[in-house]
Amino acid sequence: EHNGLTLHVRLPGDANPAEHEVELVIQEQVFAPRRRELGYIRVKGITFEYAANGFPGPQRGLVSTNSGHHWIIEDCTIRHANSVGLDIGYQDGSMEPPKLVGYSIVRRNHIDDAGVCGLAGLGVCETLIESNLIEHIGWQNVELMWETSGIKLHLTKNCLLRHNVIRHVRYAGAIWLDYQNVNTRVTGNVMGDLKDTLRGGIYLEASHEPNMLDHNIIWDTTEGPGGGTYNMPPHGGWGILVDGSDEAVIAHNLFGFCQDAAVKTRTVESRIVGTRGGTSRWNQVLNNIFYRCGKAIDFCNRENMAEGNLYWFGADQVADENRGVGRGLNWISSPEPVLRLDLPAWQKFFGFDKKGAYADMSIDVNLDTLRMTWSVSGTTPVVEAGPHFQRDLLGRISPPRRKPGPLLDVPGEKITISIDPRAVTP
Repeated sequence: EHNGLTLHVRLPGDANPAEHEVELVIQEQVFAPRRRELGYIRVKGITFEYAANGFPGPQRGLVSTNSGHHWIIEDCTIRHANSVGLDIGYQDGSMEPPKLVGYSIVRRNHIDDAGVCGLAGLGVCETLIESNLIEHIGWQNVELMWETSGIKLHLTKNCLLRHNVIRHVRYAGAIWLDYQNVNTRVTGNVMGDLKDTLRGGIYLEASHEPNMLDHNIIWDTTEGPGGGTYNMPPHGGWGILVDGSDEAVIAHNLFGFCQDAAVKTRTVESRIVGTRGGTSRWNQVLNNIFYRCGKAIDFCNRENMAEGNLYWFGADQVADENRGVGRGLNWISSPEPVLRLDLPAWQKFFGFDKKGAYADMSIDVNLDTLRMTWSVSGTTPVVEAGPHFQRDLLGRISPPRRKPGPLLDVPGEKITISIDPRAVTP
């Protein structure tokens, strides 16, 4: 009430508060240095919980490096944050950038129950984020603030995100690399149950330099409701969205049950990033497996490349179960009219996927147990692994030639395997 001495609580279903345990949190952060830009700090094996932090920006996590550098944050539990679980960057673009930020390691942590974002970082470079479990993120339903994700990083340079599990996320995507990212790799992660999101699994935004997204499993993404002051229509539910970004390598991933496109490129010509607008050209989609997605690939123009991909044979059946996003296996969406292409037309008219193939697949992923039951029958391409793809999702050394997808073995008979990437020893 106005005097600040009485608080009224209305629970769902008008339940009686006297019959429930009600917790009140007033502290914005649980662990954060008083001074900015501190370095060489290690935080290990501590449980941090309950923060009433405000929505970003600034990005002020329940746990924060406060614009620090050379931190190691490992084996911690970070849970029950009103907005951000952990921040490792310089928090807000309106702040004076520190002379040094990043150069940190974030590994083997459990980040759980954050209303907006699990892990946030602005201006992060030379940073390793590995073997974390990030779940139950985004429930504040503020995706139109554009700061929501399991992991959201801006301006990354020479960063590595590997062996993480990101699951049970709503009104947010799994990983968002925002603005002028350079030489950052997202590899060997499992992400899924990403519901009602205007993005999807991985969102690479406004980045003109090469970045690599490989050996990930992206499973079960659905579109967001849109709305807001933008009056935005429902959209999203992608596996990977490359937005105004060039020269990305998207390789050896498994996409399943993405409501819209598993891989989508989109130009943003009018947004000047650095010295020019976004073109979404020279992106490469290589050696992936596409299973029961609304579309497999949606290129915004013809100046991209696809090769060695394996497609579920029943792709023309997807329209009904994915709310009519389209019967075309692959799309080229501009110039209009949209071209909706099956694999033979994709190969014949554009020269894409000369080594690509259809296959009859059965794949089921349990995101709670992190086990996958699958089989693939039919012609399976054998592709060149190349020098960059030296290990698969489970850390096994790759031969020079192998099958598409994140795993070395593509079984003809149904088997059940662990897909927990956190068990991988670098």
